[in-house]
Amino acid sequence: MEAGDDAPTDGRPSYEEPSMVPENQSHTLNYVYLFATGFLEQYGWYVLITVITILYLYAKLSSYFTRKNLAWNRSTDYAQYDSEEVFRRQEAMDAARRRLQEQHEAMAEKYLEEQKKREEEKRKQKIEEWNRHLEGKGYRSKIKVESETVIHMIQ
Repeated sequence: MEAGDDAPTDGRPSYEEPSMVPENQSHTLNYVYLFATGFLEQYGWYVLITVITILYLYAKLSSYFTRKNLAWNRSTDYAQYDSEEVFRRQEAMDAARRRLQEQHEAMAEKYLEEQKKREEEKRKQKIEEWNRHLEGKGYRSKIKVESETVIHMIQ
């Protein structure tokens, strides 16, 4: 092409409009676009599942860490109380613990007494059975106690 062929007819010089993106950048963008679309075509479902999993874990873990931080902040709030109030709270907690401990010890003592009574009754029962055996009445009943009462009711 000659310079005269491109010249405008009205006498003004011709200028080419420059493109918005330089040529080597447009190749790079085109390559990145093709790579990204090809990657998504091959691994799109995996990417989607991974993103959803990451978002789910982020939501769960962020609430966990937020709760932990709130608990830590609450524990530092006690520093704002005066020492008298903290002392009163600790004394009240100690008194409540003592009461619970005393209740527990009383219940344990009562249980041990009942246990001893049961053992004493079993011991007496065994002595009676042995005495019956020595008298020749039989060592133990071969019929269950419930069935004996039914037999006596029938007679």
